[in-house]
Amino acid sequence: MLGLERLLALTKADIYLGHNIDTLLPISRVAAASGAPAMFDSMEFHSDVGDGQSELDRALVRSIENECLPRCALVLASSDQVADALVEQYGVERPLPLYNKPPLEKELPPRSGDSFALYWRNTVIGLGQRGLEEALVAISRLPARVTLHLQGALPKNGTAGLEARISGLGIVPRVVFHAPYQSQDAVREAARHTVGLCLERKGIRNHELTVSNKIFDYHMAGLATLASDLAGLRAVINRSSGGLLFAPGSVDDLVEKISLLYANTTLLLRLQANARAFALREGNREMEMKKFVAAFSEVCRHRLASRFAAPDCRSPVVSSTVARSLSADGQPQ
Repeated sequence: MLGLERLLALTKADIYLGHNIDTLLPISRVAAASGAPAMFDSMEFHSDVGDGQSELDRALVRSIENECLPRCALVLASSDQVADALVEQYGVERPLPLYNKPPLEKELPPRSGDSFALYWRNTVIGLGQRGLEEALVAISRLPARVTLHLQGALPKNGTAGLEARISGLGIVPRVVFHAPYQSQDAVREAARHTVGLCLERKGIRNHELTVSNKIFDYHMAGLATLASDLAGLRAVINRSSGGLLFAPGSVDDLVEKISLLYANTTLLLRLQANARAFALREGNREMEMKKFVAAFSEVCRHRLASRFAAPDCRSPVVSSTVARSLSADGQPQ
């Protein structure tokens, strides 16, 4: 953080915008010193993200957020639920919820194969809080035509444990691994399957409040979605009518919901059509960017008017510095 602060202090920016918790304290301090506004994108509920976060880590995050969020001219949140939680925890003005939605995809590739293809994706394919264990066990209890497609990077420590689990369940031929893809191909990769899976477990507030971008990719791809009945995911499914909810962590309920879609083609097609219609109507990046541009312009009018000849900064060019975290070797991530 100190290294990033020194770098930012050398940059005479008009706005300092941070995109993860490691940047919040540096951008807040540099912006305050220079008289420029700070903006922060709360991509996660940072004070409870799981994944080995210690109580000391959580306390540090809470302390930084408590000090810095009230100073920000604009705070973005990754869901309505995260926005509400930040208001409750810190008493700040409600952040602007902006969801990580894909760009509009007007044309989609055809679905592949004759199988009933479930699709689970993650940055890294592994057992853990994202519910892959439940998906594997469910497959072992479903008809042979139901297959599971996994997409993401393989764990650095290897796949021996995962492969042993798949082998032990007797489902090796029905689990298909796919290599990672470029972000611009996310929707087209998803579109080849039948049902998208968002299987986050409960117990971590970040999972309960945030909404993964994959659920919106599934909608844009025209997949029916099976999602954990957690606050953030539930809100999307209720709004889109593009999927079904299941009890988080319950294999029995997951099997029941998959079986329902497998047996009821009319329901499956209706959910797929609803998902696609929602994505084209509002579940897309273009709609989210309109919200951001409006909020950004409002900050410009109130905080930067004196620095430009024109009172409305939507026309003048505003330079900005994006504060990014540094990796262990000092390189930007």
